[in-house]
Amino acid sequence: MQLLPTLFLGIVILVISYLIAAPLSRLLIKPVSYMTDSTLVHLVIRRSISTLIILLGVYLFLRLAGLTQFAMAIMSGTGLIGLILGFAFRDIAENFIASLLLSVQRPFKIDDVIEVDGRVGIVKKVTARATTLVDYDGKHIQIPNATVYKNTIKNLTANPKMRGHFSIGIGYDNDIREQADESRDPEQSKNII
Repeated sequence: MQLLPTLFLGIVILVISYLIAAPLSRLLIKPVSYMTDSTLVHLVIRRSISTLIILLGVYLFLRLAGLTQFAMAIMSGTGLIGLILGFAFRDIAENFIASLLLSVQRPFKIDDVIEVDGRVGIVKKVTARATTLVDYDGKHIQIPNATVYKNTIKNLTANPKMRGHFSIGIGYDNDIREQADESRDPEQSKNII
């Protein structure tokens, strides 16, 4: 009976922290929008702030409920679980961090033609896990962001003044002079003859 008022206060704090997590994170992320306009960076920071606010509410609830030792165990266990999950999901974390770095550095934009790891295609989207390319045959190719970030990226549309290479073939049974004459203007061909 003695713990009921503090338990009730803890529940109120937990509910309030859950309700204000999203609006408060949007408010706190405003200064970041002046540094970068990347939606992926904004989303990650906003979710991190929301998670921290909710964890603070859970911690305060456990403290007010008289479970101080349990609250400390959860907080220290969260770090240990985070370390274990970090090793277990190393590839996922690596792709996520690479997506953040790609969105900050911007080596390419959506609809740019790039070549990465021997694959050429048009960039259609960059998610937290992979970059999606569409090749010239219409196939969708998902390349993990860690692979994109670690490999050489050739952006084929970044520079409008690009040199192109073309291979023109003539069959073995065709005459080169005859082909050259047909490609010229008919008036010039008459003057040559």
